[in-house]
Amino acid sequence: MKRRRHLSIRFLRSNFSFVAPPSPLSIGAVLTASRRQLMRRRDAHATASETLALPLLYYVSMTITRKFPIILFDGVCNFCDSSVNFVIKRDEKKLFKFAPLQSEAGQKLVEEYGLNKPGIDSVILIENGRAYTHSTAALKIAQHLGGIFSWAYIFIYLPRGLRDSFYKLFARNRYRLFGKKDECMIPTPEVRERFLT
Repeated sequence: MKRRRHLSIRFLRSNFSFVAPPSPLSIGAVLTASRRQLMRRRDAHATASETLALPLLYYVSMTITRKFPIILFDGVCNFCDSSVNFVIKRDEKKLFKFAPLQSEAGQKLVEEYGLNKPGIDSVILIENGRAYTHSTAALKIAQHLGGIFSWAYIFIYLPRGLRDSFYKLFARNRYRLFGKKDECMIPTPEVRERFLT
């Protein structure tokens, strides 16, 4: 029995990364979000077990996260595609996973983290159960790349509103400056395993 318990713990540690337990306030937010999801369900005849299980499942998904950071990006943006290729070539530890925002995997994560908002359509970083957007996402990605690229993270100490204003100005004009594709990028066989499906 004891051996089985140790094996279970070892399996969890090797496959999941546990973040700090949320405060009572965040638990309340999870339950509120769960209730909202129940209200949005088209099936008005949800069973009692579904009603009780949804907050628990939502809580688990918020506290147990994959060990790798995920970059969501605009799959039809030429500049975003070039940026992803830039990161892939310099991510020697293969730390990041990727998904176009337009993909099924990308849409599921956007829905899960409540990111269906105007203006959040270029790059998103999901790490340790949190979602980062705009300039914060870009700077945290640069920090992970190490070397000279990590120096860019010093700009994180600038007021976020100032950083994001420049980022959003660039993001609004990215199609005009760099163009866009009709379809999302198709990863090459060499890097396909790093893309979520």
